[in-house]
Amino acid sequence: MSVTDIEIDPDGTATAEVVSVFGHQLQHARWSFVFAREEGDDATGDDEAFGVWWPDGVAPLTVEPPESARAVDVELDENVYDPNSLRVRGPDIVISARNRGEDDHELLVLSLRHDVTTSDLLTAPGPALPNGVTEIGQLTVPAGTDGQLVLVGMEGGEYVIVDLLPSEDGTPHLALGMEATLTVQ
Repeated sequence: MSVTDIEIDPDGTATAEVVSVFGHQLQHARWSFVFAREEGDDATGDDEAFGVWWPDGVAPLTVEPPESARAVDVELDENVYDPNSLRVRGPDIVISARNRGEDDHELLVLSLRHDVTTSDLLTAPGPALPNGVTEIGQLTVPAGTDGQLVLVGMEGGEYVIVDLLPSEDGTPHLALGMEATLTVQ
């Protein structure tokens, strides 16, 4: 969405503030880049050194929600979202989460195709989400802290919120009941 505050150092590094959207999650971060110089023909046909800026790191910054964003609050505790059914007007939403539990928890907002259930998330092989599942946004909320998930451009419909982080014994919190519904009007 925007790249500002660009700083380029003579040593071949650069930084910039980047505001972007992944899925529907508004993100704000300070990105660092390194310049990789290569030998060969550049676009002009001259045989000289040229290169490419490659991302080298990302440091999250505070996200400023759109002024029109609607807010909804949720509390996270051991294996439960409270409330477990959220209803909010879109298209821009701020989910404010308070983790009252002793474990880290997450808000993983997903869109599920009509033939997919949250149980499919627990039985899918590998770390990738199964077919028919689209990530909308994600926020990890460490124990005893607060966080905000800013979602933009949300279409009306029903979404699920799950916690796939593992409990102390390795069981995903979703398997222990950590699931909620987000209805966008």
